[in-house]
Amino acid sequence: ATQWIMHPQYDTINVNNDISLIKLSSPLTTSSTIKYAALDRTPSIPNNTPMIVSGWGYTEQNVASSKLRKVSVPMCAGDPYCSQHGSFYSNSMICAGDGSGRDA
Repeated sequence: ATQWIMHPQYDTINVNNDISLIKLSSPLTTSSTIKYAALDRTPSIPNNTPMIVSGWGYTEQNVASSKLRKVSVPMCAGDPYCSQHGSFYSNSMICAGDGSGRDA
């Protein structure tokens, strides 16, 4: 990578705007397993829609992962599961999870 661009309003306390862009040093060669991520312009996503999320978040051992990980979980906006995250969940975030500990 030649550049890592964090959201200018990223907040380390409540993790709002936790998104970045990575500028690659060479063009991406796509394949059946490597593809561009498409941005969805859908204004709202219905609950229980399957979501594939990725990141370096906390694992089941409650430590930040050193490897990029992914998980498939259902969308759950407005669900009591999302509200259990309390002050760490805001209306600028998408909540996805199934209550099993796999979430985003």
